[in-house]
Amino acid sequence: MEKTNQRIEDIKRDGVELDFSEVFNPAFEIYKKIVGPAGVIMLLLIVVIAVIAFIGLFAAVGFNGMATNMQSFSPINLSFTFLMLYCVVIIAGAILSILLTAGFLQMAYNAFHNLDFSMGTAFKHFKSEDTKELVIGATIVAIPNLIQILFFEYIHLTLVGSLVSGIISLFTFLMVPLIIFGKLKAVDAILGSIHVILKNFLMIFLLLIVSYIIAIVGIIGCGIGVAFTIPFMYAMIISIYIKIFEIPASNAQIDSITKQNFI
Repeated sequence: MEKTNQRIEDIKRDGVELDFSEVFNPAFEIYKKIVGPAGVIMLLLIVVIAVIAFIGLFAAVGFNGMATNMQSFSPINLSFTFLMLYCVVIIAGAILSILLTAGFLQMAYNAFHNLDFSMGTAFKHFKSEDTKELVIGATIVAIPNLIQILFFEYIHLTLVGSLVSGIISLFTFLMVPLIIFGKLKAVDAILGSIHVILKNFLMIFLLLIVSYIIAIVGIIGCGIGVAFTIPFMYAMIISIYIKIFEIPASNAQIDSITKQNFI
């Protein structure tokens, strides 16, 4: 934790250098190692979520009303009780998403360091020493994000709400690896993620956009392939994290050893 905090302070003072190829190439190598197990899990999750959503909507509005309600649905039109239920479901979904993200990032991290991992690794952080901080972090991010989405929905600027949501996701994407690998508390991880991204926004944004484009390529065709392209985003996040937080420390250690040998 101390090393991570010190690295963040160094970045706040000196900035951070990132080269596209030095991040993209390791990300692709990580992706090749995790695409099989991560893709299978992702496919199963997509199927389960789709089935649950279908059953829930069918139970609420019936088969004939499904298409109409899906097109015209807006949370601000719900009664107070159902709006509160909607908010609880969204926040719970955000927490589950963060815990799964932590698992996929763990797979990617292990793949980079040639450590063992399996499909079960994706669920590791549902019960680990970092689970509490992950839940806190997810809640801290999800609540204001949900509030702004509902606000812009209310004033009929849904697109703006989606844009703000994307910006929030961009500036907090390092929160999870900073918690599970950097061992930071949730608030420190969120602030650390924001500070780091502000210091090299354009390159980080470019890397994430490229990974997003690659991830959605799987939609082409029947769409099932997206389950096997989404893992590239996790590979990219880990590659960025390692390049920023672990490689500089390794280089510093090598430099120290070299100086000692020289003296």
